Amino acid sequence: MDLKKLSTITLVCLLVVSIFQLLPHSKGKANLDDIDIQIDFQIELYVDAGGPYHTDTLTATLSGHAIVINATIISYKWDFGDGTSVYRLVNGSQTEVSCVETHTYPHEGYFTAVLTVTAGLPGTRIRGIKSDTAIVCVRKPIPPQPSEYPKCNPLEK
Repeated sequence: MDLKKLSTITLVCLLVVSIFQLLPHSKGKANLDDIDIQIDFQIELYVDAGGPYHTDTLTATLSGHAIVINATIISYKWDFGDGTSVYRLVNGSQTEVSCVETHTYPHEGYFTAVLTVTAGLPGTRIRGIKSDTAIVCVRKPIPPQPSEYPKCNPLEK
């Protein structure tokens, strides 16, 4: 039996046992809306922001990765470290996703990019969130020196 099915069966069994323990013994009459059930279920989510990233232009491509063991990935968000971010919903029931984004930085410098991934147990409100960081080094290209310019005149030495 795979881990996902086993986790779901365990969760359902714990939920049923918890409800029956909370029911009053007064001829089976109970208002289930008044019962507050807390379930201790931890989503196994692994996030890797990749990096460090280096670019000689103002544009960098960040390539992160996320894997979840006992749930599905719902979304990811890149915070680029310059005050901007991008949020993406993940389609389908994916347990692994590549989080690739290209971003143009406003200036040179070192930036700390943060990849945050949200996963959830389908059919429930159980969520897990995990983040990882990567350093991005952004430099402008150095213009060629005059001796490196191509020769336009074939007689030029």
